[in-house]
Order: sequence, then structure tokens, then C-alpha cells
Amino acid sequence: MRQIRTLMMAIALAAALPLGIGAGRAEEVPERIVLVDKLMAMLSLDQAMSQVAAATTQTIVARVRRANPGMTDANANAVYKLFYDAMMGMTDESITLSRASLLKYYTKEDLKVMIAFYETPTGRKSIELMPQIIQEVTLETQGMLERRLPPLVEALNKRLKDAGYNLPG
Repeated sequence: MRQIRTLMMAIALAAALPLGIGAGRAEEVPERIVLVDKLMAMLSLDQAMSQVAAATTQTIVARVRRANPGMTDANANAVYKLFYDAMMGMTDESITLSRASLLKYYTKEDLKVMIAFYETPTGRKSIELMPQIIQEVTLETQGMLERRLPPLVEALNKRLKDAGYNLPG
């Protein structure tokens, strides 16, 4: 585990340096990495990603089952596992990207203030509720897209066709 953390810190450092950490801030990078790691651990980013992946996967499976009413539970479970595993396969990359972004945009002082907030009762409540909020917003957004996208695509295809363009495949 320590080797993985050291590797992740090296990757984050390598990713952050070209992203605008100048020579004046380079010496604070190790402390900032420690602060970013603490913040990310407090936020349980990997757990939140897992919850979002599960909710998204459930939505996908429900859509597949609606399109295939005779689908067996075994096949639905296979679809779930395939999609969920694919989404979770992106977790490490997402965490690395998150770490690099936090290092890019937040100073040491910013990170300390954020950590202090998340240590308060309101901050802990925010951490607790965030996966649920993200899940609800994601599901509602997917629903909106499902309702609004077909007419939009139809209008776009008509416009492209009327203008003499080929329609996307």
C-alpha cells in the first residue's frame, strides 16, 4: 500500500509540475501532496465513485431490461458486472486526475481551510450526503437527457440532412 501511495504521489507531482506550480511553490509540493491526500481520504473519493458507478450501472441495466423484457436475472447481472467493472476500472485514473487538479488549483492554505471545514459537523454532514446528492443529480440528469436528447438529435439530423451533410452513423 505504501508503494502505491508513493507511486501515486510521484505521478501527482509529475502531473502537477507542468500544470503551473512554479519554482516559488515547488518546495511546498510535498506538504501540499500530504494535504491533498488527507482531503481526498476525508472525502472518501473512491467510495463516492463506487456509489456513483453502482447507481449509473443500475440505470443502464434497467434500460437494457426495458428494451429486453425477457432478459433473465443472470443476464442482467452479467450486464451489471460488465458495466460496473468497466466504470470502476477508471477509478485509479480518476483519483490521479483529481489529485493533480487539487494540486493545480489549491494552495497549501486553501487545502488547510478545506480540511478544517470538513472536520466540522457541517463538513462531515457534507461528506456524508455528497454521494447521495451526486447520485440523485446524476439519475435526474440521465432522465432529462433520455427525454430531451431524442428530439434534439432528430432536429439536428434534419438540419444536417436539409443542408446536404451526411448524418453521423
